[in-house]
Amino acid sequence: MVEAVQICSQTAQIFQQSKQQYYQVLSYNYLAIVYQDLGKWEVARSLITYAQNILKTVDDSFLYA
Repeated sequence: MVEAVQICSQTAQIFQQSKQQYYQVLSYNYLAIVYQDLGKWEVARSLITYAQNILKTVDDSFLYA
């Protein structure tokens, strides 16, 4: 699980740097699932909230389908 946290975190950072917000949001969602599996609910909840805030800035109807 530690490796999953590292990979998802790195992936989210890469997508943030390359301004690919759709994939950044997906990475944060996957990271939240890992934290849920680890029983770290507050961390998972904050990641989901962060991802939702990113979505508010994205103008892409595909994300809301």
